[in-house]
Amino acid sequence: MSAGSSSFSWVAVDAAVVRGDANGAAAAVLDGLRAVDFDQRKAFFSQLSSVLLRQSRATETANCAAEAGKILWGMPEVRHTQSFASDVTGEALLLAAAVGAAYAAAGNLDQAVTYDAEVLRSSVFFTYDGFSPLDRLACVARVLEASRVSGNARLADVAMQRGMSDYHSLAHLSRHNNSGDEEAQRHRDAVVHSYLLERGLYRQDRQDYLLAVQSFLALYDSSGDVAALHRAALCALCTRAGEAERLALLRAVLQRYATATAALPLPLHHHILRVCDGHLLTPADMEDLLTAAGAYLPTHVLHNALREHNILLLAHTLECVHWQSLLAHMGEQDMTESELHDLLVSMVQGQRLGVAIHHDTGFIEFACDNSGAAAHAPITDADALNRIAAAAAAISKAHPELLRC
Repeated sequence: MSAGSSSFSWVAVDAAVVRGDANGAAAAVLDGLRAVDFDQRKAFFSQLSSVLLRQSRATETANCAAEAGKILWGMPEVRHTQSFASDVTGEALLLAAAVGAAYAAAGNLDQAVTYDAEVLRSSVFFTYDGFSPLDRLACVARVLEASRVSGNARLADVAMQRGMSDYHSLAHLSRHNNSGDEEAQRHRDAVVHSYLLERGLYRQDRQDYLLAVQSFLALYDSSGDVAALHRAALCALCTRAGEAERLALLRAVLQRYATATAALPLPLHHHILRVCDGHLLTPADMEDLLTAAGAYLPTHVLHNALREHNILLLAHTLECVHWQSLLAHMGEQDMTESELHDLLVSMVQGQRLGVAIHHDTGFIEFACDNSGAAAHAPITDADALNRIAAAAAAISKAHPELLRC
């Protein structure tokens, strides 16, 4: 008996969902499933997935579609499995993904990730031919979002590993195939944009700012969303790769800004230009940038990145400097010696700068940075004290009043 016979109608399922009758919709689906031959199950589940996904796109029916799918998920005829925690079959994979999408559309990410995790961990995730790369990427994007909200880092790691190949597959297809189906294209774009945003946020959360910038730039290139360009700019400022790489990322942001239909916040654009031109950032500059960061980025992360920018510039001109003098050059008089020490140590560990810290005298000696700039000659504590004594003698001779207490 065919699922399309007179005893079963998908219209009846749609009508039940529209009425808010999840039980009625599930019962109608189950009657139809029991009537189909085994070799028709794949087509039946494909149609069921389409119905649930269509209803999930409307706010007023998304929750009922999810609840109907949840009822079906618990029935042995549907899942062909012994328990909820067991692996899903190919057909049930379609149902679980549709239920996850419906719950996500209804704003219930906790429920959505329950079903999407089943899909993600399935042994047939990549092999079931009824589940397209777009379906898989949509599932990955929802898991990344739910994991970010709930703080489930382990599940997010699994999603990242599973999503990369599907994203690149879709990117390749989009370059070589334009179907002309506007609705399908809008759906594909929505899935890809959601994935790129979540991938960028995943990288940003792990302070992998280089890859975060790449994701946000790809999102901007695909969607034109200026918020993605904003995120890319802030992450580029925080990138702890070599200075050449960081400046290349910032220039990539500026290049896109030049053709953007919507402008970056003026302070952000202005100060990125200053960074690219090799200017020191003043406290007022930093305050502008921290304000521009808003809720996009933790302010302490950006603040330290901006401080590192100033230190790298000063390291090119200063051989040896007392820590208090260095902070004065940076305009960071409120920064403590301990905070400066921790920042310098992190820069050394990140291979951004070579530093010798003389704790007994408070002097800091800069060596070369990771861009290959020539190192200053090593300076011992005795050298530093001799230079100070010579400078004091010269000042005493030319301007003795400066040394009077």
